[in-house]
Amino acid sequence: MKAALLALLLLQMTGAQPSVITTNESAFLKRTYTAGKLVMPYRLMLPRGYDAKKKYPLIVYLHGGAGVGTDNEKQIRAGNGMGIDLFVRNQQTNPAFILAPQSSGNGWMMAPAVGSLQLLAVPELIAAIAKQYSIDPRRIYIGGQSLGGYGTYALVAARPEVFAAAFVLCGGGDPGRAPRLARVPFWIFHGSADRIVNVSEAYAMRDAIRRAGGIARYTEYRGEGHQIWPHVTKEKELPAWLFAQMRR
Repeated sequence: MKAALLALLLLQMTGAQPSVITTNESAFLKRTYTAGKLVMPYRLMLPRGYDAKKKYPLIVYLHGGAGVGTDNEKQIRAGNGMGIDLFVRNQQTNPAFILAPQSSGNGWMMAPAVGSLQLLAVPELIAAIAKQYSIDPRRIYIGGQSLGGYGTYALVAARPEVFAAAFVLCGGGDPGRAPRLARVPFWIFHGSADRIVNVSEAYAMRDAIRRAGGIARYTEYRGEGHQIWPHVTKEKELPAWLFAQMRR
């Protein structure tokens, strides 16, 4: 499985996606989080009509392999930008912060079920942003695609108390951590013909979370391969479902 994950990373970093910008890049603040030796670039979009007297939800989006780097740009471009775009377009109906951190090196994962130091620092980044802006701690959401899907499962398993809900695009995880994952509602998206992350990995995570008593909605795109984000960005029900979830 480790070899498959590394192959996924290499595929996405060698031109599997176009380099065009697919989200409103100028709307995202460009910043860097530093903690000791850790330096992590991130982009942050403020809610439409931001009012510091109000509390707003926060969506964390973990990029796929094509977003790995230090330029603080690739994580909101191409397919990664497309994954974020649904929530950018939804700002008028559901104003929210959108946080897109960028990982470097091996990305979000040290191994298929082991998060990197950068991944495990994301909650600390969230806490730092919450000191600057008015964020509702009951409505912090996380999602990611491909490598970021692995990261989403790993981070929720490590810190389930942080998140109100999660969504995963074409990712996999460790079914053995389902008792912790079951504390957070999930919506899982996958293509039936995915040759990078086999759809069986989505089934395994869905079924394990449900057996543990959790919520795991599942949407499968028949005949589609790995790059399902153009389809997910059209899922108009996803924002409504996500924002209806409140941390227990």
